[in-house]
Amino acid sequence: IPVSKAVILHFAININKELSYRETNLNSYIFSVGISYRDYSTLMDVAQKYKQKKFVIVTQDYAIKGLNIPPNVRVCRNTFGNRVDKLMKMASVVIIPLLFTKSPAGDTTLFEAMLFGKPVIITRTITTEEYIENYFDGLLVPCRNSNAILEALDYIYKDQKRAQQIGKNARQSVQKKYSLDVFATEVANIVKSNIAECL
Repeated sequence: IPVSKAVILHFAININKELSYRETNLNSYIFSVGISYRDYSTLMDVAQKYKQKKFVIVTQDYAIKGLNIPPNVRVCRNTFGNRVDKLMKMASVVIIPLLFTKSPAGDTTLFEAMLFGKPVIITRTITTEEYIENYFDGLLVPCRNSNAILEALDYIYKDQKRAQQIGKNARQSVQKKYSLDVFATEVANIVKSNIAECL
């Protein structure tokens, strides 16, 4: 297939899923979830240095094997579905630390957190930099850089209104650009365009 015939379609999410907006409350915990390509070693380093806040992580044992778990970190194992949604909904901030910059990962978690109106701190990768407008609807940080995550946390926690605005912007971005309706429209337009070329 010629490169000229390849089309890039952005990730999409069902925004009708029960992911209702909840205004950011900075008095709650910092949340992270996932298994694939997660950099929990760096996140544990962040938690060790950010002792004033509680961290809640939803994952499996093999994703954190051999790591030192600081006292302010609660690990939830075998936690799925609505329970994860509730934990995310109650969080102040969502952090998605990723191990690699050239492998897509964390997209579903990112969009769900954004739909909840959460300020998200996520590793800058080939995909996340397409979805996040830095400091507008989320914060992008370099790979395996705990200091950058700490700076991003400070930026969010220093201003409640700013944190809430980032969360609101995040929710609006997903609704406007990454819904299944938008995805379906893009696909339909591509099909129509190619049919016209064939006639």
